[in-house]
Amino acid sequence: MDTDSLSGEIIFTFDGDAAGQKAALRAFEDDQKFVAQTFIAVGPDNMDPCELRLAKGDAAVRDLVAQREPLIAFALRSVLSRFNLDTVEGQVAALRAAAPLVAKIKDRSMQPGYVNRLAGALGVEVETVSRAVAGAGGAPPHRRAAAQWRRTTHWSPWNGKR
Repeated sequence: MDTDSLSGEIIFTFDGDAAGQKAALRAFEDDQKFVAQTFIAVGPDNMDPCELRLAKGDAAVRDLVAQREPLIAFALRSVLSRFNLDTVEGQVAALRAAAPLVAKIKDRSMQPGYVNRLAGALGVEVETVSRAVAGAGGAPPHRRAAAQWRRTTHWSPWNGKR
């Protein structure tokens, strides 16, 4: 498992029970402390990695790690699963719960993709999710870029200078 293809990655492994999912969400909270990309691999049949290795061997653990997914994707899926997305009330509540997670994504180049994915999962407009993420502390990249441009060029809507 110590190969070059896994360098620069942190892979958390948990069993699939409620306690494992809760631990994974706590890991996401600490995700911002790491410079590397973070992933999660959830063991089958509620087995933790040690139990998996004992029951099915080293190859099963390698397969588990190979099937990892980004920690943010797992966290969003876990949060959304708590809500009834067939109702407007459920969509709004899920958006309120999920927007702070997207706002915390440390690699800002990924944020628009997760805004789009969240909008699709919720069945709402991308702009609605973008506003919620911005309100949760993570201004969408296009707005940050526009704000940076205005600061560096001394643009003002009143003087018309660009």
